[in-house]
Amino acid sequence: MVDSLTLYNAQFHKVKLTETNGAVHIETADLYGSEYDSGYDEAIIGLTNGYYYKEHEISSIEILD
Repeated sequence: MVDSLTLYNAQFHKVKLTETNGAVHIETADLYGSEYDSGYDEAIIGLTNGYYYKEHEISSIEILD
């Protein structure tokens, strides 16, 4: 699992996001929501594939650019 600061720093970068189920996505992170603003009590990150991922769904995230 990643922390909210890591997700915040990934915003507006091309990233490689690996979900806890092993699925890998290479997209641009275009949205970040803190644990206070997301409505889920955990941070979220949105990718250009149109999906939002909660902290507990992400096993790793790597900035590629």
